[in-house]
Amino acid sequence: MKKYLFLVICFLSHNLFCQVSYATFSADTSHFAHERDKDRILEAEWRINGQTLKYGSTPIRVVVDALLDTIFYQQNKNALWDTIICSISEAKNHTFVYNECCGGFNVADESGIFYEGSVTF
Repeated sequence: MKKYLFLVICFLSHNLFCQVSYATFSADTSHFAHERDKDRILEAEWRINGQTLKYGSTPIRVVVDALLDTIFYQQNKNALWDTIICSISEAKNHTFVYNECCGGFNVADESGIFYEGSVTF
């Protein structure tokens, strides 16, 4: 009984004093206002930790932890799903920005600075 009580107290104290951090993801629609294939572009979808994000949808929040994360991406409803393995390691705002040059997307941090490289599918 003492072991169980000890475990319960440890669990409760860990949850009370441990703050959960979140990273926020959004998808920016401003870079394809002039695109003639706008409807197809709006079909793009990301799935992160069971949550779905699309261009123009409400941002999603993901718990930041030390584990590897999987992001699934589908460019349009007829495309295959692609898998991105990453580590969401900071409680920051991240924005997927359509790349009109190649039809993929880039990722910017909360200050609007793009991460090195781009993702093209």
